[in-house]
Amino acid sequence: MVTQERLHELFEVDLRTGFFINRKDRCKVKAGTIAGWWAGNYWKIKIDCETYLTHRLLWFFVHGTWPEEIDHRDGDHTNNAFSNLRDATSSQNKCNKSSTVGVSGLRGVYPNHKGGQSWRSMIQIGKRQIWLGSFNTKEEAALVYKEAAKLHHGEFAFHERNST
Repeated sequence: MVTQERLHELFEVDLRTGFFINRKDRCKVKAGTIAGWWAGNYWKIKIDCETYLTHRLLWFFVHGTWPEEIDHRDGDHTNNAFSNLRDATSSQNKCNKSSTVGVSGLRGVYPNHKGGQSWRSMIQIGKRQIWLGSFNTKEEAALVYKEAAKLHHGEFAFHERNST
């Protein structure tokens, strides 16, 4: 496991972008270049034969402690700006993840019956699904879901990324 001292020896960090910059040449790595690579959904960095997720490494670089999980505030895993990262529990992190929406196109909103003449709203808290009520429009159901998410999930409540 890498130490904070070792990180500071090997890298400088741009907190605005979250990129690690190599301080010195190592193997095929040149000083002054961005460390790591994009792998699937996250940036990764290899240090002393161990591979690390860059956002977790950045938290450790700054705070000297390993987080349980790291949440990207804006939901964008490519955005490792330090201001976009926060320590989170697994449950909190899941609250801020976008999820596939069903027929309604809105999180927490489902048709009461086939055809969507009325709508119901539900929220998950921990492992429990909680029914929030039935509504005439999906917009009413979405508003109730949003208020419940603020109440139960606080700052980790997911909000549609492109809405106000």
